[in-house]
Amino acid sequence: MRSPIASTENPMLINSETALWRNKSKRLDFLRHSHASMLIEMGFAPLEIADRLGHESVKTTLDTYSHLYPDKDQQLADRLNQFRRAVPPEEEFS
Repeated sequence: MRSPIASTENPMLINSETALWRNKSKRLDFLRHSHASMLIEMGFAPLEIADRLGHESVKTTLDTYSHLYPDKDQQLADRLNQFRRAVPPEEEFS
């Protein structure tokens, strides 16, 4: 008995199975993207997220999700300013 996917007698079967696979794939992509977005918002480092998602390189993570970091520069500057204000003046330049 031949596989229904390999059947040339019913091309609609291939299309419906392909559509089902694409829908599942889109849902998985959405879940993956949501998970990455949540990790970014929680403050995890890009390297930690890359490891979690199984990316070979942190560059892949940053290329894919960099649009989720628009205010990270301001957050970094704010934290540096908080740190600077917390250091006593006599220790600042020693």
